[in-house]
Amino acid sequence: MYKPRNVKENSHFINAKVVKMMLSAMGKTERQTEEDLGWSTTSLKLYLSYKSKLSNDRLNQLATYLHQDNPSLLINYNPTKKQLKKYQEEQERKNKQKEKAKAEPANNELTSKLLDQLVALIQAVNKLEQTQRNYSDYMTAQLQEIRKSSFKNSEKIDKLTEIDNKHQNYLVGELNKIKLSNHFNR
Repeated sequence: MYKPRNVKENSHFINAKVVKMMLSAMGKTERQTEEDLGWSTTSLKLYLSYKSKLSNDRLNQLATYLHQDNPSLLINYNPTKKQLKKYQEEQERKNKQKEKAKAEPANNELTSKLLDQLVALIQAVNKLEQTQRNYSDYMTAQLQEIRKSSFKNSEKIDKLTEIDNKHQNYLVGELNKIKLSNHFNR
């Protein structure tokens, strides 16, 4: 287990070249490594791009995964100015995000209710659209059957077409009502 010389030192820049070389030798991708270690999907990428530092715990996990007895081999003790700048820019970006989140407190309850209403409306629209598709498919199949049988059934075709038109007008009306209610509930 890696213990830093300086007690204040609890995060490190990763030696990206060494780690990438070891992963390549093992035939592992960054994504596979993150999954194997139980890390989030972009954590290793952030370490390797110098946008985030590796904690002692993560350093030890990675060293064990890479079969390294000496985790300090995975540390970049002398990052370049470019690497330090990347890290600093990422930290500034994260701080701005935190400040923005504090400056614009979200009303979670209202947002949750609105999302619930939106989900319900979307489900209703999807159900109506599916009903219309099913009915149109059914009507198309029926019309084809009728046309195949004979010309004598033209009255039935007219009636079914009329019913289909009424049904489609009804569905369009319902969809318009949902859209209007959604518009006014904003």
